[in-house]
Order: sequence, then structure tokens, then C-alpha cells
Amino acid sequence: MYLVSFLSLFAITCVFLSSRRPLWNDEIYTFFVAGQPTAGGILRILMDRADNQPPLYPLLVHVLLPVLGSRELAVRLPTVAGFCLMCWSIFEFTRRRLPRAYAAAAMMIACVACFHFATEGRPYGLNLGCSGLALVCWQRAAESRPRAAALTGLFLSLNLAVALHYFFIFLLAPLMVGELVRAVRSGKADWPMWAVLFSPLLVLAAHLPLISRVTPSPLAESRLTRIGEGYSYLFPRPINLRVLIVIPVLAAYAAWKLAPRRRERPDAFPLHEWLAISSLALLPVGIVIVTVLSHSMFFPRYSLVANIGCAILAAAVVFRVFRGSKPAVIGFLVLLFALLCARVTQGFLAGDNLRFATELRRELTKIPGNSQPVVVVDPASFTELALYPGRGLKGQIVFALDAEQERRSNGSYADALSLAVLRRGSPLRVVDYGTDFLAAYPHFLLAASPRHWIVRSLKESGYSLRPLAAGSVSLFQADAGK
Repeated sequence: MYLVSFLSLFAITCVFLSSRRPLWNDEIYTFFVAGQPTAGGILRILMDRADNQPPLYPLLVHVLLPVLGSRELAVRLPTVAGFCLMCWSIFEFTRRRLPRAYAAAAMMIACVACFHFATEGRPYGLNLGCSGLALVCWQRAAESRPRAAALTGLFLSLNLAVALHYFFIFLLAPLMVGELVRAVRSGKADWPMWAVLFSPLLVLAAHLPLISRVTPSPLAESRLTRIGEGYSYLFPRPINLRVLIVIPVLAAYAAWKLAPRRRERPDAFPLHEWLAISSLALLPVGIVIVTVLSHSMFFPRYSLVANIGCAILAAAVVFRVFRGSKPAVIGFLVLLFALLCARVTQGFLAGDNLRFATELRRELTKIPGNSQPVVVVDPASFTELALYPGRGLKGQIVFALDAEQERRSNGSYADALSLAVLRRGSPLRVVDYGTDFLAAYPHFLLAASPRHWIVRSLKESGYSLRPLAAGSVSLFQADAGK
């Protein structure tokens, strides 16, 4: 009853936040990709590198857009549902080994750590839900008879997780570690289980044409020193490699104290579950090593599923530290609930502020009677202003596109390439920079850093640039020379 009440209240809160807050840059990409007229159009625009995500999440949003009407809610509703599924799954998995109050603690730890992804219109919240459900179904399939429903749930959740984001293929590793230990201890392999665990490789193979066209980002350069960033949602910043010591020590301590010895105890995780949970908690280490060796990209959110393992592991350690005390864990739950309320309050206080372009929009609205085009060179600020231009700026926001200049200046043209594709069939004013641009725009406002390549290029073309604002926002009046 308490769980249902909490999840219902949490879901309502997330839906309200989702409908209230403006979309930010990455979510706007999701919105424009999903806004293609047909499913085939979504596949084509992704093949053309409009976005690096698989097509499943935009397809879900594509279905929801005409039903819900609100673009913000349509983009975010699947992730809200997935996040609530993750919360239920963590509780359900843990309650079979620990008292319910400690299962609730595991759920709340993950909820607080990953709350940002509860209302973000990208696939990560739904990925977390699929991952949590996979853990529950694996647990059930390993010990329940009949188990057709559990194996079916495991098959669907794993394949959906990989179809939503390629990096969630790493979720297979902890489950395979646990299954290998189970096979060794029982003396026989569970072939139906292994067949299900290997099935997502076919989903990954089906996406290889899209994976081969992923555009690298210089911000996603993978190196061993970024391992700690994989835990940045759980631990306060700054974070460093000491996390690599903390996580294994906690896993070893909890396993030594709680794992069964000679006979199973009601509060004991079987050894195969302990190793699966610990491997899940250490997943950022493996992901970074693989991406370094394969020269692939890494963002901390790619290892987000590790938070589920860390949360369950932390709840088990708390159970041992508190010696199963119910009053102690209730106090711990109150603290976690207060932290969650603080995260929710931050979301409400953010209001309709844009993530990247709030200051720029404020400066632009200060200019009275402006009817000139506004050229914005930062892709994130451009997409946000194009969708939420503010008073008197509708239809005036322009992006000057020169992929080669972007590559020379920033080492990557990923954002420029995405905008070049997204302008097809969307209201985005993305204009190729060059002679035609200069002829079409003799007078405009320019939002750019003084060091940006376009400032140098305009001066070389005879434009005068008069500063209108400086500091956190650089705004110029650009006028062509006579």
C-alpha cells in the first residue's frame, strides 16, 4: 500500500514537472526527430545523423505527440513511466532478500541519485525501468517454477533496453556473471536462460547500420580517468578514482556478512545474485575500459544502470550496519525522502528557465522593437531559443552553418551536422554560412563569443561588430560595410 501510494504521488509529480518545464537541447533533438511525418522518415533522418540515439524512443514519442498535444509531456512521459518501473523493480528484487524497509531504502537511494532522468525526454529513464525489470525477471526465472512468464519478461526487457540505447548491451555482463556462478554451483547450465541472455546481441546487430553512422563528440572522449564520472550521480562532486576502492570494499564486506554460509538464510542474497549486483555496481569500470580500447565515446549517463547495483548494495550494507533495526532504517528513509523532496523542489524552482539560453533570451528581450534576425552560433542555445524564443523574437532566430569551420575550431562537427539534417521538415532556420548568407543578412544581431570563428570571418568580410552585451552573454550588432 505504501509503495503504491509513493509511486502514484511520484508519478503525478513527475508528470506535472514534465509538462511545466521547457525542453532542453537533447530533448529538442528527440522532439524534432519524432516529429517526422512517418516512421520511415524517422529512420531516414537518423541514418543521416540527425541524432545518435536508436529509433525506438523517437517512435514512442511520435505516437504520443498527437495523442497528448503537449510536446513537453509527449517527449518525457515514456521516461517517467520507465523510472517508476525502475523504482518498483528495485524494491521487488531486494524485498525477497532483505526486510521491506531496507528494500524501500534501496529504491529511494536509486530514486534520489537518478532523479534527473525521471523527467528527461531521452531514453535513459525507460532504460532504467527495463534494466530493473530484467533483474527481477532473472531472479524469478532462476528460482521459480513455472517460469515461462519470467523468461518472457527477461527477454523483452533486455531486448527493449538495447533497442533504446546501444550501451545498455553492457547490462548483459553482470547477469552473465551471476548465471555463470549459478551454473558452476548447480553443476549444470540453464540453456533457456543463456539463450535469453544472448538474444539482445541480435538486436544490437540489427542496429549496426545506425551505429556505424554515430557522430563522435569531443566531449565524449573516453579515458581511464573518467571512470569516477560513472558514479557522479551517486556521489557528490568532485569525484575521483577513490570510488574504485569504495565500491569493491562495500561489495566484499556486504557479501562476507550477508551471503549464505552453510545454509540459506531469509535475509541472504545467494552468491550468484551478490556477484551480479557487485558486477552491476562496477559496470562503469568495464565500460570505460572497453571504450578506451575501442576508441569509442563515453558519457557518464552511459553507465547509469550501475546506480541500480550500487543502490541494492548500499541497502545491504545499511542492513548490516543497522543490524536490521527498523527504527534506524525508518530514520534513514526519512533522510532519503527529504533529499528527494529537495531534488523535486529544485525542479519546481527552475520554472520556465532554459538550460543554456536563459541569459541570452533575457538580453534579447531588453532590446526594444527589434525586428532583425538573431544569429546564434551555439547549437544548444539556438535550439532552445528556436523553440522558446520569448517575447517578440518568434521567427527571428537563425543558425549560421559551416561544418568545416566547426570542425577546425572545435574538433567536431556533430552538432552542426545534426542541425543540417534537422532543418529538413522543421521550422528551424539553419542557413549555410557563406556568400549567400552575407548577401541575405546585411544587418543582424549576433550572439557569439568574441573568439568564435564567425566573428573573425565577419570582420574579414567587412562587417562592423558593435558590442551590445558582454559577460556571460556576448551580443553584437552586425552591419555590412558599404
